Amino acid sequence: MKCDHKGQLAVGCGLEWHCQGQISDLKQALNPSSAQLQSMLLDPAVNLLFMQMKRETDTCRSQLEQSQKDLAAWKFTPDR
Repeated sequence: MKCDHKGQLAVGCGLEWHCQGQISDLKQALNPSSAQLQSMLLDPAVNLLFMQMKRETDTCRSQLEQSQKDLAAWKFTPDR
């Protein structure tokens, strides 16, 4: 990295380089690789949480579907 600022010390350029390094590290942390994702999914605790969330999502979907069917049946009742 080249420092083009007049009168700036070499330490300032080093600080800029260090900050850019930290920024790139944070960007990599936000976008984990497939190997990192796979290792996280192999963790039993994380897998347990995902399975529990999946069950809850499936339950909510079925309840939503049933509620929509009940609402549709109520709307078209001939005696109302």
